[in-house]
Amino acid sequence: IILGALAFLQVSLRTIQGLHCVRVGDGSLRLGVELRQRCFEGDHLALTMVLVPMALGFCLGFPVLCCLVAVRTYQRLVGGKLDSVDSAMEAYGFVLRGLKPKFLWFRTVQLVTTLAFAMETVVAPAGEVRIFAAGVNFSVSVLLVGFLDPFLERWHSLLAICSGTASGGQILYFLFSEDRTLFGIGAVLQAVCFSLAVGAVVLRVVLFNTKVIA
Repeated sequence: IILGALAFLQVSLRTIQGLHCVRVGDGSLRLGVELRQRCFEGDHLALTMVLVPMALGFCLGFPVLCCLVAVRTYQRLVGGKLDSVDSAMEAYGFVLRGLKPKFLWFRTVQLVTTLAFAMETVVAPAGEVRIFAAGVNFSVSVLLVGFLDPFLERWHSLLAICSGTASGGQILYFLFSEDRTLFGIGAVLQAVCFSLAVGAVVLRVVLFNTKVIA
């Protein structure tokens, strides 16, 4: 589980690159990352036999597995089966630990976001579009963390918001030299998402302190 989570981005990226084909001027399908290689012929055909099960079993299957584990663990928790919960935490703690019980599924959202990022990196038609799509991905992630606040520790949510915004800022830096229009749209979107996310966290803290005082 730990190795799967750590390697998920790289494995997904390489798998998508190995399966992404584009049609070139002569009408043939070529591998997007290596246009000299015809798709589904010779070496690529053999590679496809490996990559398709990898895409279905790992790139799609791993998030589904994490979701099933989260749902099952939550059901056991609600049902008071604490021994089963302890066993699940020992086996799958990496994908469950640090999350509030009702948000145990949030790690699945992060994996799906990672998969979407990998697909955008490979499939988006132009360089600036790829960069912009990646920036939108980070902005949406920041917004989700801010509104859901899925982590047990509030500093963890703030750290996720700040790191996501910093990553989005790096993307905007590269986008600035590619397309000023997309840069402007991305900058506004990121600023709005960051403001809403931080505002949601601050509001939640204020409401909590108000209840405590009352």
